[in-house]
Amino acid sequence: MKANCASSGGVERLWRLVALWLTLCLLPACGEAPEPIKIGYCGTLTGRGADAGVVGRDAVILAVEQINARGGVAGRRLELLARNDGGDEETARVMDQELLDAGVAAVIGHMTSDMTVPAVATFNQRRVPLISPTVSLNALVGKDDYLWRMRPANAQLAKILAAYARDVLGLKRLVAIVDLANAAYTRDWMESFYREFTKGGGQMVERIEIEGALGGYAMAAARKALAAKPDGLTMAANALDAAFICQQVRKMGFKGPIMLAGWALSPALAQQGGASVEGVITSELACLPEAQPRLKRFEADFHGRFGYQPSLTGVHSHNAVQFLALGLEASLSRKLSLKQGLQSVGLINGLLGPITMDRYGDPTAALQLQVVRDGQLAPLVPAPPAGRD
Repeated sequence: MKANCASSGGVERLWRLVALWLTLCLLPACGEAPEPIKIGYCGTLTGRGADAGVVGRDAVILAVEQINARGGVAGRRLELLARNDGGDEETARVMDQELLDAGVAAVIGHMTSDMTVPAVATFNQRRVPLISPTVSLNALVGKDDYLWRMRPANAQLAKILAAYARDVLGLKRLVAIVDLANAAYTRDWMESFYREFTKGGGQMVERIEIEGALGGYAMAAARKALAAKPDGLTMAANALDAAFICQQVRKMGFKGPIMLAGWALSPALAQQGGASVEGVITSELACLPEAQPRLKRFEADFHGRFGYQPSLTGVHSHNAVQFLALGLEASLSRKLSLKQGLQSVGLINGLLGPITMDRYGDPTAALQLQVVRDGQLAPLVPAPPAGRD
């Protein structure tokens, strides 16, 4: 009997050891790094408009690297998956689907309204946030969806520029040039400019729609614009097209003011336009004094990493990643959905100054008129208070 009891106890101990061994085998290895959080970027990296897409991607890369160097988000690293929408709606749809199928928590993009507007329905259906650094379409304001924006609406940006043209510069007769390569944005921006400018008696004496200003297109647009005898020009076009048209109208002797929509604000404007874009005026987020050290650090880090100076598109893209990181932190720490986490982030310390975000993903920030001087954007007048239309 003793022998049997000892044998039974030995078998029991053996099974306990086997069970413990199996349990240990099924547990994650001690010290194993937590799974990274995948995020996506989708913008135009080739073809027309690629200048904005590339600087946006590079700013996102830098922001992700900086966040990971600080320990990530809630102890988890960010893993970036970047895609090229090619400036084509169908390509953008396929690339978005790739990112969503890869399990990204959110996507930074797109960089143009023409790519973003069709994408919103897909992201709404999948309940994945889409954060656009640059889109400012009026029709996207006040929607309870999965789109967040880092720039105020065209109604705000175009309004202060049109009012300045009319009330300060005293312009009466403007020609509008609209680039249809990003028609959703350019038509919307120009309509906002038109409403404000004509409200006080100004006239749009000619409206010219173009599809690219390379070669003879720029010359033809310039000739048609100057034939209307305007005292100023306003353009909603990408950087290269705006630069080409500025070159042509200056060669033809036009000396009046030229006002540009924010889409043109990339390094390519000054690189291509040279002296012809000196003095052009635009409206953008103001760089407030308290934010200048942050902006200078970003510019130095960006140049050190990529070897060129970032544009405002890079600033907005970096802000977008910081906003996403805050939303991820809130959602993980408070067990919220990412949409709820983003909605809980009411204030962002952006590279240019504070940005207030409402529950619909619409931002408010201080705006400022800016002018190109020595190839760089510089303040034209003091910034109005944050939130002023």
